[in-house]
Amino acid sequence: MCYLEAMRLILSSFMIILVMLSCKTRSKAVENSQTSSVDSVSGGVDGQRVATTLAFYEKVLIPPKFTQLKITGKVEVNIPNTFTPQLNSTMYIVQDEKIWMNMNVLFINAARALATPNGIEAYVKTERSYIQSDFHYINNLLNVNFINYKTLEKLLLGRTFVKLSSKQYQMHKTKEGYTLASVVPQQFSDTDNEGVYHVKLEYAENYDLLKVDLQDTKSKNKLFIEYLEWVDFEQMRLPKYVKIIIKGGKSGEILLENTKFESQKMNTPFSIPKNYSKIEIQ
Repeated sequence: MCYLEAMRLILSSFMIILVMLSCKTRSKAVENSQTSSVDSVSGGVDGQRVATTLAFYEKVLIPPKFTQLKITGKVEVNIPNTFTPQLNSTMYIVQDEKIWMNMNVLFINAARALATPNGIEAYVKTERSYIQSDFHYINNLLNVNFINYKTLEKLLLGRTFVKLSSKQYQMHKTKEGYTLASVVPQQFSDTDNEGVYHVKLEYAENYDLLKVDLQDTKSKNKLFIEYLEWVDFEQMRLPKYVKIIIKGGKSGEILLENTKFESQKMNTPFSIPKNYSKIEIQ
């Protein structure tokens, strides 16, 4: 199975199976981010720098608490030399347990996918094909190597999905909010592989995540994610648009438009139809 076919299957059927922390207490999140060692913040006296940095890390590292979240929306996938129509999507997230997604074109069911901490499954009806894998394949498609279930969940919801340490990042206060940039290359890894990245994150004044820029130091691979038009929903902040750009050895662009958020429970049936062909990613 060639890369383009595999990428189209996964991205179009699971809106990228893109990239986080389980719910923890405020003190635990601050401890893990090592905010006791404070970076410099432009402007202000030392006391103000410490207070600003502590508040920043607490806000960006503590994830929202919810039981389940239903998101209705649309997905656009752009891959060179490949056409994929705009897809209507329904995504259902049970925090820390599963991400289920159903996609259709003109009210016709086109694809369905399920991600759990154990891996992913997805199938596309039009191609009568399916995939069953761990997250190694998703990492390969996105030119990274650190995505697991938790990072995927955070990525979809606009939460900080990379590890942060105040000793290894420098924070700058800007007119728009905050910029956080790694001062040393960051090592992220799954169970088998390790990558080294330059990382830059941008946040709004209210700590909404705006942009994530990851550049592999060992190659020309890049992953850029942008979050737009944040909205309030049941004491949570959620992005209306998630834009993902992949550059390097593989290229592609995905736009997720979240048009409606709900907290209701829903059934999430998933079974791979018989006689479908399994995709083996090389």
